[in-house]
Amino acid sequence: MKKIIPLLCLALLTPGIAHADDIGSVRKKVPEFTASTKQRLFDLERCIIDTDNIGKPWVYRQPDMPERVMLVWESSDFGDATVLEINGLDNAQLRFWGRNKAWRKIQTCLDQ
Repeated sequence: MKKIIPLLCLALLTPGIAHADDIGSVRKKVPEFTASTKQRLFDLERCIIDTDNIGKPWVYRQPDMPERVMLVWESSDFGDATVLEINGLDNAQLRFWGRNKAWRKIQTCLDQ
């Protein structure tokens, strides 16, 4: 019994590992959409996270680059990985890789 439980746990985790996305390779591709806005980075990020029906992204930040944030959604609803990069504290530049469904929700935050 003690040997079966670890094997069962490994079997349950293996499909998740096999389908993990390589965010770096996604970001090497040409973005599906780009945009710029005069909104502040943190206001834009807050709006995107609060938007209904877009899911909740993982938020990646690096301490030495406060003007950059990357939001990543991993969901079968959006495809493999949906990535949004936002650069610029005051005049944000956006690069987006993913499905139109998520981009349409993000655009509502650009118009505010």
